[in-house]
Amino acid sequence: MNKKFRDSLFFFFVFVFIFGTIFLSLYASGYKFNLSWPLEFNRLLIKTGMIALNSDPKGAIIYLDGKVQPSVAWRPWQKKYLSTPAKIKNVIPGEYEIMVERPGYWPFKTTLRVNSGLTTFYENISLFKSDNPTIKAISDESLSEETIDLSPNGHYLYLNESTKIINLNKEGERNILADYENLISTSSLRLDGSWQKNNEFLFAGIFFSPNNLNDDKNFLSLIGSEADDWKFEENSNRLFYKTKNSLSYIDLNQKQATIVLGDLLITDYLPKNKSLFLIIPAEQQNLLQEYSYEQGAFIQEISLPGDGDYLFGEEKNNYLSIYDKKNKSLYLLERDYLNRGFKKIEGVKAWQWNNDEGIFFISDWELQYFNLKEGHFDLLARLGINLEDLLINEKNKYLLLSSKQEVVVYDLKTAYMTTIIQAEKISSPVLDKNNDLLYFWGQIEDQQGVYRISVK
Repeated sequence: MNKKFRDSLFFFFVFVFIFGTIFLSLYASGYKFNLSWPLEFNRLLIKTGMIALNSDPKGAIIYLDGKVQPSVAWRPWQKKYLSTPAKIKNVIPGEYEIMVERPGYWPFKTTLRVNSGLTTFYENISLFKSDNPTIKAISDESLSEETIDLSPNGHYLYLNESTKIINLNKEGERNILADYENLISTSSLRLDGSWQKNNEFLFAGIFFSPNNLNDDKNFLSLIGSEADDWKFEENSNRLFYKTKNSLSYIDLNQKQATIVLGDLLITDYLPKNKSLFLIIPAEQQNLLQEYSYEQGAFIQEISLPGDGDYLFGEEKNNYLSIYDKKNKSLYLLERDYLNRGFKKIEGVKAWQWNNDEGIFFISDWELQYFNLKEGHFDLLARLGINLEDLLINEKNKYLLLSSKQEVVVYDLKTAYMTTIIQAEKISSPVLDKNNDLLYFWGQIEDQQGVYRISVK
């Protein structure tokens, strides 16, 4: 090896060392050569940015503009891919399509903008399960639709049209009309009921135990078959009911009946804190009145439009909700201050409370939010399906929006929407919030019945 070659080799390694040191220093400082064609000499050396991603659940593979992102591995022969939580470093500024994907879950896609020298955070991605519905109860083929209601503990379903209680944890059901067919007159009853906090089902003055006939509490036999529209006030241990134009209650401890109001036509009523909130039809208007049965007097009153068909909805945080089925309007009133008037929301098909802050509601194709404190509306989404129902899981921060053929999850953290089920028929969805399980009556292919699907 002659001197000339040795000198050339020396200077070559010096050049490589200097260039490599400069390159590594620039790379470590967040700079990158932009060698995309055609070359832009004013953007040949760019200060890069970073993307920080995380998902629930973790371990989702990350794609950047459709390309899976490799992970640095100690064993180069083993292929590893970047998964959440992760940071994608030295990204040239611009817009990118991000996708995260995990087996058994629907993929999540969004577009992010990366800025020079900054980190773009997207660490609240929720992934929803890609699950196949399983049938829990086969429906009578003569039924065009079934309404279902879930018990508070998530163990039982009540089928309104079939008047059956279904045990979801093991095979078994109760036909509650068949058990009391000699006592319950279906011709004069409103055939509906409600689950109580202790997971008993109140129907026609009888507290039904989901499993055992011997554990039922029968108060209908004290009154007779003319009683209807039963409602239980837990704090007072009183069971209210209507008979013709009177409103009465049974003290469950003393098993004694007392007439509260007589000769009064009542559209609907709500017992609350030793008071009765009443909707009373009057000439050219409807009256919302509060009657204190402890004082024996009416203590508040406000007028509602006269052309409505009103029912009480869920009472929450000292607000009454009243729904006008005829005109699809929702009225919100402060329970203790009816004289302050009502807030009216028009075009409402279904709604859900968001703690004490406001109301999520749907019209035909839109999801909106009404801020109760500030009094303004926000359009959250406009969908290409005719919406029928709305459910909320406040803990995991998502909404379920259903039409007659599909169910969409709306993530409240990211506003991202995922279609989780499509079927020939879907109706009466109910949500087990503790276990993220959705139940609905529907038809999938030729099978009609009650189905269950996992959401998260």
